[in-house]
Amino acid sequence: MKKFLVLVLFVVLGLTNIGLSQNYEVLHICNFTSWNHCITDDSFDGIIVYGEEDCDNQSWYVIMYNEYGPTVFLEEENVNFIIIDKTDEEASFDIAYTGCSLNCHSFYEFWDTYTDENPLAEPIVWKHKNESITLDANPNYMDWSCLWSTGEMTETIEVSEPGTYSVTITDDCGSATYSVEVRDNVDLYRATCDLLTNKNQVTWQVTPEQAEYITSVKVYRNTTDLIATVPYTDGSFTDDIGSESTQWQYHLVGVSVEGDDCPIPSYWKRTIHLDHVQGSQGNQILQWTPYEEEAPSKETVAAYAIYDVVNGEARHVIDVGNFTNVYSYDPADFSGSAVVAAVFSGRGLEDHAFSNMISMTAVGETPTSTMFVYPNPSNGTFTVEGATQLTIYNTLGQTIITSQSEDGTHSFSLSHGIYFVKSGEGVVKKVVVE
Repeated sequence: MKKFLVLVLFVVLGLTNIGLSQNYEVLHICNFTSWNHCITDDSFDGIIVYGEEDCDNQSWYVIMYNEYGPTVFLEEENVNFIIIDKTDEEASFDIAYTGCSLNCHSFYEFWDTYTDENPLAEPIVWKHKNESITLDANPNYMDWSCLWSTGEMTETIEVSEPGTYSVTITDDCGSATYSVEVRDNVDLYRATCDLLTNKNQVTWQVTPEQAEYITSVKVYRNTTDLIATVPYTDGSFTDDIGSESTQWQYHLVGVSVEGDDCPIPSYWKRTIHLDHVQGSQGNQILQWTPYEEEAPSKETVAAYAIYDVVNGEARHVIDVGNFTNVYSYDPADFSGSAVVAAVFSGRGLEDHAFSNMISMTAVGETPTSTMFVYPNPSNGTFTVEGATQLTIYNTLGQTIITSQSEDGTHSFSLSHGIYFVKSGEGVVKKVVVE
């Protein structure tokens, strides 16, 4: 068909300088916007692009793009066709034409078969466990087909299981097969407090499949603070920051057998911090920060359970609703330390997320001195009375201010947030700055 078209145009366009042995693809400039051809096709010599037949005022402007960048390939006036021979290397041509009644702009590309560059972006990609990821074959040219190792024939596929996936891409130039390995990052299973040491503990689980490419686990506190790198086989790490913290955030990063960090951290989880508060009427209150985590499918907190802990053994005291974070208690209910736990639907005691422990013996010996904070809530400025020495913490347990006053009166100006004021005698007050 192409040679026939060339033969006709010999007469119409005057292409007498082209030998009959040559095979050119003939295109009208206004009948295509984007076209391409494989340069490895030995039966193809190039393209002839023609414009208006009866027009004495025609102009052509062609820019060529290749690995060296753009260059002006051709500028012609008063001719009704141009010839672009097939290039030895991949190249693209931006063709602009102006005629008597037509004004067209087209694009043509000579391409080679797929190179060694993997169109799947990376030889290894990471994802969160139990989540899917999209693999894209990224075919660059027309008239292509894809066949994945899964049997799918679409340009993209969704995969949820780790493993090696391959795709065979076929086009006019031939076919090539590429592979990608999908890996799961290590999951942070629980951030809790250990009932024996009263220190924060993070735990994780590594599947046999993950064990083939994960060698160790990096533990981060508060997103950016790397606190440990341990073998994945340890399964847990105990943070010495202990019960003096407030609510701490943890996440994990797996280290691969190649020595590289997984580029995505695990979803974070926070520990629950328990405080003892002396109420305004002298009643004793346990108050804690609600359980919190970052995950698309978060665990459901069915209730908060209060326990009395003696020598690491937890005795259940009472359950309270998942909608509250305070409990007014009877001191007779405790003989050791109080701890609150987030109870998850369908899980047993071993899967609770425990807070830090508070010794109820020490609570019983707490001085009866009263500390007042006013106004509370405030617009930023508030006063504390009844404590000669105090410390103010933010919700991350970071010390914001330490203050001493002989008359027990302190004034502060703080930005929006929630703070905890703790006296030298151990009395704690929550302060809200709106």
